Amino acid sequence: MERLVRYTTTPLSFLLFILDAVQVMLGVRFAFKLIGADPGNGFVGVLYSISDPFFAPFRGILPVTAFSGGIVEWSVLLATVMYALFGALLVRLFSLLIDEAEAGHHHHHGAHHAQ
Repeated sequence: MERLVRYTTTPLSFLLFILDAVQVMLGVRFAFKLIGADPGNGFVGVLYSISDPFFAPFRGILPVTAFSGGIVEWSVLLATVMYALFGALLVRLFSLLIDEAEAGHHHHHGAHHAQ
């Protein structure tokens, strides 16, 4: 069963929120690089600084395409997709664990009644 609520008060939800925030930051970073935003601008500089550690593992995997006015950081797109997949896997794993725990609980409960 798919759970429609993405954020609840669990560690998983907090992690998903972080992953979503990272994806948004990387998306904005990609857009800024694309339009040639000035890294000297405070907001742009801060965004680059904060997104750098999340982008670092993916830097250089794919080439950078330069054109007049900006660059296409293909690796940022790759990073965004990877974080999204990582989040989806975490949700899957978490719901598996929840289902297992519930199944184990119900099974134990049923066996208890039989005695």
